[in-house]
Amino acid sequence: MDPVANPVPTEESTPIDIHGLHEMTGKSFERLLGTMFSRMGFQATLTPTNDQGADLILVCDGARIAVQAKRWTHDVGNEAVQQLLGGMLYYGCEKGIVLCSGEFTRSAQDLARKHPQLLLWGQGMLQALMRLYLRDVEQPG
Repeated sequence: MDPVANPVPTEESTPIDIHGLHEMTGKSFERLLGTMFSRMGFQATLTPTNDQGADLILVCDGARIAVQAKRWTHDVGNEAVQQLLGGMLYYGCEKGIVLCSGEFTRSAQDLARKHPQLLLWGQGMLQALMRLYLRDVEQPG
């Protein structure tokens, strides 16, 4: 099963409060996502602070996937998608995911639809993945 194309969890568990993520630092959030993606079966690597548009690089079955992570309380717009497209190019990734703790603007969704290998995962997807893969992680803050 391709964990990018089919990430929806099927197991019930106690959710981590997604709103507590806003209390974390950006790097702590990225490390938490790295743990989550590792548990999903990816080799997950954090990028340097000057990340060129990707916070994590995932590798699975030879495929390279760039991830741009946003733990924002407001909607994520075009800029995050543009950053990820640059990160995909910079890190040689054929797929990309913008993952956020909120939602996406219409313009971000429109831009993402132009690239067939670019996914937008918002609050619902992040909450579901956290329930399945991070249920043993204590609430941040």
